[in-house]
Amino acid sequence: MKKIPVWPTLATVGNLICGFSAMAAAAAGAREAASGMDQASAALFERSAWLIIAAMLFDAADGRLARMRRCATEFGGQLDSLADVISFGAAPAFLAYYFVHTHIPGYSAKFAWTASGIYVICAALRLARFNVENVAHASSHNSFKGLPTPGGAGLIATSIIFLGSLNQYLPHFIIGLVPVLAICTAVLMVTKVHYPHIVSQLDIGGRPFAFLVLVIFLGMLVAAAPHIGLFIVFALYAASGPIGLTIDQVLERLAAASDSEDSLF
Repeated sequence: MKKIPVWPTLATVGNLICGFSAMAAAAAGAREAASGMDQASAALFERSAWLIIAAMLFDAADGRLARMRRCATEFGGQLDSLADVISFGAAPAFLAYYFVHTHIPGYSAKFAWTASGIYVICAALRLARFNVENVAHASSHNSFKGLPTPGGAGLIATSIIFLGSLNQYLPHFIIGLVPVLAICTAVLMVTKVHYPHIVSQLDIGGRPFAFLVLVIFLGMLVAAAPHIGLFIVFALYAASGPIGLTIDQVLERLAAASDSEDSLF
């Protein structure tokens, strides 16, 4: 086996530790809620969600470090996937289940458990498919087939940050939609809908002016109101796949209709 690259491996381990810590924080939040410590519980749930976001940063860093130092190895790829199963599979599902179960005691525990289980399974399937289909060429990292697991985890985590910040103003049925969101996110992860690689897209020069404006606007929104801004960013990214696919299909049909009309003359 080749020598293990130190810095990318440490970043992957940081990803893994953040995921594990997120699960621990979610469990502690449920325990505090059972003791009647609602404020402490809310703080722990929010900490769990932010730890998942931190895991995403470590995940982005390990790949970047490996490519910059030209030390990408099969060992690093396998370790990265194992860490992702914890941080972007188990941790978001764990958080979603306990968040809903704590805030709505009468909510169907079986449905919440089923939704979380579906999410974990689809995240593992998504990562396994990526490992099988992934190639070493840099161009293969410009887009993904199916919603990336960090994107799915980010959507779940930021939704809980957003809902937690407005918990006292929201009816319970809104919080009860979190398992539904988890199922929808799980389905997007295992589809073949294409999603752009955000970090790679930002590195590419010559982007349209509208793209620059969008990045600046979203950045300002996140800076001004991170609780809602991050959720909007991840929701837009998750929706971009189906929306892009729909637009492509409509354009193809219009082009086909135009060609058929031209052939009549």
